[in-house]
Amino acid sequence: MTGVGRGVPAALGFLLLASGLRAQDPVAQLAWLAGCWVVGSGESRTEELWTTAADGLMLGVSRTVRPGRNPAFEYLRIESDGGDPVFRASPGGRPPTSFPIVAAGPDGFRAELPEHDFPRAIEYRPVGPDSLVAHVYGEIGDDVEPAFSLRFARGACPGTGVAPP
Repeated sequence: MTGVGRGVPAALGFLLLASGLRAQDPVAQLAWLAGCWVVGSGESRTEELWTTAADGLMLGVSRTVRPGRNPAFEYLRIESDGGDPVFRASPGGRPPTSFPIVAAGPDGFRAELPEHDFPRAIEYRPVGPDSLVAHVYGEIGDDVEPAFSLRFARGACPGTGVAPP
């Protein structure tokens, strides 16, 4: 893949935030992320729930459950920080790590923090209206494969009994 900017794949068709072309609310461009997402089934699964964007803020929570292991959870948020969108992750409820979003739009977003130990980049992309893929990178660069990827399907919101639209 050809890179654009700081390791951003050109094929993703993102709006490059570094170009100065910003929407009034860059977080609102990520409306496709809102909802309930599930990967896996039965007793082994990962679930992410994302709110709609409102006033430059989206909130998310993730939980992973596996038989015989304690569940893992993470608080997530995407927000405007002085006009620039930032992805903040708090695994296990720890203080957040802030990853500046370097590209965002209807085709996905990419957040990078090259000096972080792991991960150094996180990318979410919609794959049609009912699925999305999240790539987690240990290194940054055009030729580096993700450390792992999760392909989510739109699902029922856990614990609510609310089915997907």
